[in-house]
Amino acid sequence: MKRGPEPDSVALIVLALGLLTMGWAGQRPVPETAHLLMVAADAPTIVQEFPDAWIREFDLKRERLIERLDGKMDDLRRKLERRQSRAKVMLAICG
Repeated sequence: MKRGPEPDSVALIVLALGLLTMGWAGQRPVPETAHLLMVAADAPTIVQEFPDAWIREFDLKRERLIERLDGKMDDLRRKLERRQSRAKVMLAICG
């Protein structure tokens, strides 16, 4: 019976698409563009500062998420390699 995509695969695809479109959190492509538009329009620039503790907590959570996703990617890579090796064995036996 054929099943749908695994939730881990879907999560990795969504994360990859998010990173491709938005970039890393440190790059901040959208605020830079908005800031340039505000400067060009002579609008006052609003700066929002985050407390250091919040930034450290965010960075820690981001690192944990990256580590967890790396582990899941390794698991998926191993599953794929096992499937490919089984297919090669079957081709060798049948071919």
